[in-house]
Amino acid sequence: MPTWCHMFNSTLTGNARVWFDKLPKESIDSYEDLRTAFRENYLQQTKHIKDPVEIHHIKQRDGESTEDFHGKIISRSP
Repeated sequence: MPTWCHMFNSTLTGNARVWFDKLPKESIDSYEDLRTAFRENYLQQTKHIKDPVEIHHIKQRDGESTEDFHGKIISRSP
């Protein structure tokens, strides 16, 4: 792992630090490797995170098809 990665590691806290520490040894050889690994881990998660309170408040209207209702839920996803 390049020296700059060790320096970068010291700036991380919380979940980001845990994620970084669990990367396989010698899996990061460049900034591009780090960026790709980060995106694969965190961008994927943002597609599925929804506020439970907001989900609870989404209601299917009378006469609204299930397909339209599903589209409404998907469109409110982050």
